Amino acid sequence: MHLGGHVATYQGDPDGWVLEPMNACQEPLPGTKNVYKDGLATLRRFAQGQNCRRNGIVRIWPEHLTSSGASNPAHALELHPLLTVSTGQASYDFSTLVYAPEDFPGGLSTGTASSILTRTKVTVTHSADMAEINFVAGTIGNFTTLSVRADLQSATDIEGSYRMSGVVILDSGQEVSVKLLVPQGTSIRDAISKLIQKGKTSAQFDFLVLFSLDPVALHDAATQSTGEPVEVKEPLQLIIYGEVQTE
Repeated sequence: MHLGGHVATYQGDPDGWVLEPMNACQEPLPGTKNVYKDGLATLRRFAQGQNCRRNGIVRIWPEHLTSSGASNPAHALELHPLLTVSTGQASYDFSTLVYAPEDFPGGLSTGTASSILTRTKVTVTHSADMAEINFVAGTIGNFTTLSVRADLQSATDIEGSYRMSGVVILDSGQEVSVKLLVPQGTSIRDAISKLIQKGKTSAQFDFLVLFSLDPVALHDAATQSTGEPVEVKEPLQLIIYGEVQTE
């Protein structure tokens, strides 16, 4: 589900933000019975035209740089997944809705996903307190299933979410280094936490993932730039939604 909005202090271009609670059209929201109709009406009453406090995973991806409606304004930044939203009078916790739906492998073909991983080139130019991001990747998209080996020893707890290094293992056997982000409050975060507590150093899964640029890598490149483009090393971050399950 898409919730379009704006952040008052954000000065980027385009200036839209999109908040995306995961599986919100399949699971009932608190206090509702009809999954989609009542849930959508509840969210509209709750959030439309109001200042809300939101918490989620920041996703940076240049897929919708032009507008396609109020719920999907021109944007490069999302909270995807949206984890919580509150107005001070009421709040919702969407973290339990973040999972890999059964038999949903994502919408990207293996070839497109491999191309994003191996061909994406990103530069950052920092000038006058602004950073310009240049992105070259060919066809891009959202969800896909990838074989990922997570470096559990590198996991860092960031306000309840895990960030760690990992590699994607392509069908060809090629390995591509990426960063992994496992959202707080989710079942997959709990599963990863148990492996870390057991002393596991790495784990390999078929994950449902969402492509994003890595904000830390972008920031590092921006700090190195003095008005000239700096290439971003390992620019991709994969947001982990869960282990893929098939019948």
